[in-house]
Amino acid sequence: MNYLLDTNILLRLSETGSPFHPICRQAISSLLAQGDFLFICAQNIIEYWAVATRPIAANGLGFDPVQAENELPDFEKWAHLLLEPPGVGARWRQLVQRHGVRGKQAHDTRLIPFMDGHGLSQLLTLNTPDFSRFTHISCLSPEKISSPARQ
Repeated sequence: MNYLLDTNILLRLSETGSPFHPICRQAISSLLAQGDFLFICAQNIIEYWAVATRPIAANGLGFDPVQAENELPDFEKWAHLLLEPPGVGARWRQLVQRHGVRGKQAHDTRLIPFMDGHGLSQLLTLNTPDFSRFTHISCLSPEKISSPARQ
């Protein structure tokens, strides 16, 4: 199966002190061991950079730019970077209008036309409720991937 990763997964992988770090690592390991393909996009890298280089006091990781840059090649060893498909902007505008999307959820909504443009229907995220309005995709949390019932 093919999965797009939400940026929060990448952030928790870098944040070794997070309670979500072990479950995200296990989920990634499980998916790769099953032969699944994992994907990221430019939006993930931009969002990752913004949070990773933000101060800890401002809900960031407190990395300097060199530290943030050093993390990115590690992700690309096991997650394939997909290019932007055509029409993402126009499709995003349709979705935010149709669903009355506000604030930070506009960023999450942008992943939907990206996924549609690549024929992806699976998203690995720590925030499954943020995507519940998009019924044509399946959101899985790392806990569900790592649960014995799935294996």
